[in-house]
Amino acid sequence: MRALPYLPLLALCFVLDLAVATEGVSMAAGERGWRAAEGSAAIPRIVVLGFDGVDPRVLREYVERGELAAMRALIEAGGLHLLESEIPPESPVAWASILTGVNPGRHGIFDFVVRDPATTGYRPVNGMVDLVPPRFLFGAVPTRPPRVTSRLVHETFVERVAKEGHRALGLRPPLAFPVRSTPGARLLSGLGTPDLAGTNGAYGIYSSGLGLGREYTIFNGHRIHLEGGPTATAFDTYLEGPYDRRRRDADGGYPRLSTPLRFERQLPDGPVTIEVGGERAVVAAGATSPYMTATFRLPTLPPWTFRGRVRFRVQNVEPLEVLAEPVQIDPSAPALPISAPGDYSKDLEQRYGPYPTMGWLELTFPLNDGVLPDEAFLKHLLELMERDHAMLLGEMGRGARCVFHAFTPTDRAAHCFWWLRDPGHPVHDTANAARWKGRDPVLEVYRRMDQVVADVRARLAPGEVLLVVSDHGFQSFRYEMNVNQWLINEGYLVLKAGEESGTRDLTQFFGEAISADSVDWGRTRAYALGLGQIYVNRRGREPQGIVAAGEVAPLIAELRTKLMAARDPRHPEAQVIREVYDLTRLYHGPKAADASELQLGFGPDYRVSWQTALMGELRPAGSAVFADNLFPWSGDHCSTDRSLVPGILLANVRIPPAPAERPYSVRDVAPTVLRHFGIDASHLDGTPIPLPPRATPAGARREGDGR
Repeated sequence: MRALPYLPLLALCFVLDLAVATEGVSMAAGERGWRAAEGSAAIPRIVVLGFDGVDPRVLREYVERGELAAMRALIEAGGLHLLESEIPPESPVAWASILTGVNPGRHGIFDFVVRDPATTGYRPVNGMVDLVPPRFLFGAVPTRPPRVTSRLVHETFVERVAKEGHRALGLRPPLAFPVRSTPGARLLSGLGTPDLAGTNGAYGIYSSGLGLGREYTIFNGHRIHLEGGPTATAFDTYLEGPYDRRRRDADGGYPRLSTPLRFERQLPDGPVTIEVGGERAVVAAGATSPYMTATFRLPTLPPWTFRGRVRFRVQNVEPLEVLAEPVQIDPSAPALPISAPGDYSKDLEQRYGPYPTMGWLELTFPLNDGVLPDEAFLKHLLELMERDHAMLLGEMGRGARCVFHAFTPTDRAAHCFWWLRDPGHPVHDTANAARWKGRDPVLEVYRRMDQVVADVRARLAPGEVLLVVSDHGFQSFRYEMNVNQWLINEGYLVLKAGEESGTRDLTQFFGEAISADSVDWGRTRAYALGLGQIYVNRRGREPQGIVAAGEVAPLIAELRTKLMAARDPRHPEAQVIREVYDLTRLYHGPKAADASELQLGFGPDYRVSWQTALMGELRPAGSAVFADNLFPWSGDHCSTDRSLVPGILLANVRIPPAPAERPYSVRDVAPTVLRHFGIDASHLDGTPIPLPPRATPAGARREGDGR
C-alpha cells in the first residue's frame, strides 16, 4: 500500500510518456525547420502509382482484348517492362525494396511473419511492426505505454525527397506505420497499419441461428451467438476492440475489450437497427451501415479509452446474421500515428468523407472463411478503388512535386478470384463459375486501375513523369506444402513424444497464444515459419539451438538438395520447388542476421501451406505433406519463385529495354525518383532506370545512367 501516494505521479508519467510512445506522435511539429530547395518548382513533378500484384501477362491479355485504353497508351509511350520482384516476392518485402532501393538485409522486412527473438525465439510474430506491450502496476496503473515501431529501418524515397526540400505526398505507402514526422511531406500509412485491435483484420460474425461451428475462424473471425430465438426482435451483445494486455485468458492469449452492441430487427425481411456507442443506423438486408464510432475503455488509473470506427453488413434477417467489419483506427482522432502531419488523417476525412485506415483494406478474411459472399467482396473492392481514386486526384492538386500512391485491391482481386481463371483449380467447378455469367472480377478491378491511370495522366503537365509499377505478379495456387511436416518426415524437426500441433488461426497469432511447446528443440535442426522461410536452429541464436556455426553451411546445402527433389505423390511430374535461396549469401546489411537461412521458391501451382506460417498442424512422422488449397484465396505469389511472378513497369516516357543480364528490379524505383530530383542514390542497391534527358533537371547528378 506504500505505492498509493505515488499513483497520481505514475499516472502523470504514463500520460507524458505516451507522447513519445510511438514514432510519429510529435508530428504536430509539422513544417518546423523545413525549407523548399532552390529551384524545386522548376523540377517536373513525378508521380509513382503502385498497383499491388498487377501481373504483366494478365495486363497484356486484357490490353490485347481491347480493354484498358490508358494502360495501352502507356505501353505505346514507354513500353511494357518486367520488374523483377524481391526474394521472396511478397508485398511487404517487395514494397520495402521499391520504397527504399535496398535489399532486405538493409531495410529489415523479410516476411509477413517472422520469428520472435525477444521471448521464446520460436514464436511467430508480426513481420511488419514490432510491439512492446504496456506494463501495469497492480493490473490497474500503467507504468509503461505500448511502443510500436516499424520494422522498416531504411529511409524511403518519399521521406528523402521531402528532406531534400521537395514537397512530397505518400498515400498508403506500405510499412510507413507508425508514421514518422516528415516535414515537407503529407503521409497516410498503408500496408502494416493495424486495426484498433492491433491485427490485420479481426472481424465478428453474429448469428441468431444454430450450427455456428468453430467459435474462432481460421482467418481471424469470432462467431458470436445471439440469444433470443426465432421470434426475438432485439438482441443485446458486444463489439470487440483492442486486446487487454493486463492479463491472459484460459487459452493463454489476451482477452479483448468490448463495448455494448444492440440489434433490432423487423421480421420477416428487415430492416435492422444497429446501435453502438450512442449511434444508431438502420440497415437493409444485404446492405452495409455507414461508419459508426465505438469507444472502448480500459479500466486503469486514469481510465484509458480507445476510439474506433466500424461498419456492419446485414447478411440475413431470419435468422439474423450480421458481419462486423474490423474496427478501424479513427482518422479524426487516431489512437496511433497513421499520418503526417498528425492531423492529416482528419483533414482527408473532411475533404473526402470517411475512409478505412487499416493497412489490409480488403475483407479477404471473411471471404476465405465463407462469411462474405464473393459478389459482395467484389463490390467492396470497387468501392475501395473509387474512394482512393478520388483522394489521390484531390491531393495531387495541393502542390506535391513527388507523389506516391499504393492501390491494393488489384492484388486482392487476383488472390480471391483466380479460381475463375483456372479451370484446374480445386475450388473451380462449372456451377460455381456459371454464377458469374461470364463476368471477370479481376478485369473489373483492372478497369478501375485503368481509369485512375487515365485521370492522373490527364492532370500532368508537359515534361512531368508518370511511373506505374507493381511489386509482383501472380500464378495459380492449387496445392499447398506443409514444410514443417516435410521437415518432420525427413528428421530435421522432432516432436515431443505424444505431442502434435493442431490447426492454428490468426486469432491465436494476434492474441499471442501460439507456442512451440510441441517441438523437441534439443533434437531439432531446422524449422519453418512464415511464407517459405526455413530457419536453422542455431546454437547461440535460438534459445535451445543445437547446430554449431561450422555445421550451418553443410546443413543448408543438404536441405537445399533434398527440397529441390521434393515431389507431391499425387502429382509426381510437377516440380514443387523451383529454387531454394541461401539468404546468408543473398542478403547483406545490418539486418541480414535477422533473416532466415533459406527461402523457398515454389514452382507453378504450389505454395507453402497456411499452417506452415504459424507452425500449425504438426503431425507424427509419415503424415501427409501436400494438400489441395480449398479456399477462395486461389491465386498467389508468396513463396513462389520470383522468376514466375514479375511485376510491371510502365511510364509516360520512353524507357529502353533492360539488358538481358540485368532486368529492371523493384530496387530500381527509389534511385530513379531520387535521380529525378538530383539527389545522390549511389549508396542504394538499385540502379536508376534510364529516363529521357528531359525528365532530369538541369545540373542533376546522372550517376548510374548506364546499365
